[in-house]
Amino acid sequence: DYGSEIEQALKQPSRKAVEAELERTITEALLVDPRTKIVRDFSFSWQGDQVKVSFAAVPVIGDPERLEVVLGG
Repeated sequence: DYGSEIEQALKQPSRKAVEAELERTITEALLVDPRTKIVRDFSFSWQGDQVKVSFAAVPVIGDPERLEVVLGG
């Protein structure tokens, strides 16, 4: 289901709307796992129609991890 939500997020009418939807979708997907405490510090870098999303996932136990994913294009 989340793959289709990502596709829908990328079809939003503006970059700000895309970013908001990606943040929501990624956060919801990761918080389903009880080992995830919080998802924060999102940043977005655009090159044409491709976006690199960077964020921190904070586990219940352990250190936060910075993750990146490239979408679109």
